Amino acid sequence: MQRHWLNFSFVENERKSDCGRDEAAEMLAAQTPLGGAEACFPAHLNISIRRFGRRAQERGGGVNAVGRRLSRVATHMAIGKGVISREHPKKSSQRRKKQRKGGLHCQKCSKPLDRRASSNDSRKTQHSMLSGLIASEINKKSWGLNMARNFGLGSRDMSKAGQFALNNAVKDGGMSFDHAAKTGKSFAKFAEFAKENGVKDMQYVTPELVKEYGQQLADRVSNDEISNGHAQNLVSSVNATMREATAGRWKSVSSVKDSGINQRNNIRTTPPTGLDRTQVERGMNVLNARGQAIAQLGRELGLRTKESSLLNAQSALREAQQRGVVSISEGTKGGRDRQIPITSARQIQTLQQAALAQGNARAVMPPEKNWKQWKENGLRSIRETLQSSGISRLHDLRSSYACERYQALSGHRAPVLGGNAPKADDRAARLQIASELGHGRTDITNSYIGAHT
Repeated sequence: MQRHWLNFSFVENERKSDCGRDEAAEMLAAQTPLGGAEACFPAHLNISIRRFGRRAQERGGGVNAVGRRLSRVATHMAIGKGVISREHPKKSSQRRKKQRKGGLHCQKCSKPLDRRASSNDSRKTQHSMLSGLIASEINKKSWGLNMARNFGLGSRDMSKAGQFALNNAVKDGGMSFDHAAKTGKSFAKFAEFAKENGVKDMQYVTPELVKEYGQQLADRVSNDEISNGHAQNLVSSVNATMREATAGRWKSVSSVKDSGINQRNNIRTTPPTGLDRTQVERGMNVLNARGQAIAQLGRELGLRTKESSLLNAQSALREAQQRGVVSISEGTKGGRDRQIPITSARQIQTLQQAALAQGNARAVMPPEKNWKQWKENGLRSIRETLQSSGISRLHDLRSSYACERYQALSGHRAPVLGGNAPKADDRAARLQIASELGHGRTDITNSYIGAHT
């Protein structure tokens, strides 16, 4: 059987191309004697090379070490499928003794390799022996993501590997730190379920297993152990983590259709308690300057409490006066930045008061506290004070802003207040309100302004 030699190291190609690791890998694939990328270098392998390369660099290694690891994995896979035969133990032992005695030798040309060369030097590359039949006998799934435990994410523990995948998404700008941390904690619960069912590796997680997990959650919802929303969030966390771990190849499992979890019903049926400004002002009179700023930012600009707390009100005031909008980037949900239009003088007054309350700090919340401390102490005090004045939740302040914006955009009162705008006007208003509130779907506006009838 004819054997070919494949050099997994693409250091020189990467240096020559000035294009990056992906282009270098493609160049190397085209240069191999097995007939190019389609024959011996599947597209999935590029993903594995990038992942192993990133891990090697983090540990201080080089891409040559990564290539050797890929070679070993591929060889073991070929032996397991009977494509090539295992080397005789006696011959293998003799070869190792010869190398120890005479130094390192290239397996392809038998020429000695320079021990003084660095581990990243292409001269120390070990030429890996592969059969020409490997590419056709080993399927793409085995070649691609299944080349290391948990897709080579850096941990043998499934929950930790999932968190590492989410952290990579944060580095790429596709997810916020807070969202990644919450998703990782939720995924850890699925990892426990998978372990109980004999699955300890993410590469063996299937949609059927996730459906079974969702059905178990549906039973807990029926027994009133957890809410619909929490159960759906747990399934969504599995989809999000697996999607990041598989580089987008994961097919999401529907928590409603596939798992049988009841559709959550968050349609607002009662007017928000923050609509009456007199009632809001009565509650804010008891608060300090920072508390008043947090509440007013939620009522007049529709900000979340975290967004209000982390807002640089002084910069926001300058932007509002110069450009007529306020850019929100800190504390957003899912890391989605947005701009809120300035449509009234009351909004400018709110930003002016927040800027005064901020003082020399970088944000509205006190500089001596981090977000966790402020959330557990400061915001809790603000919430309890407003509740004593009839404001049930801080979220009602955002709902009040949404109801006012709906009437301004559609010319009709919000559905929760008895309005019934034409369908086209209702749709256009919801699109704008969802954008201003930092949501990606219009159906979420039902929890703020009610459902259209």
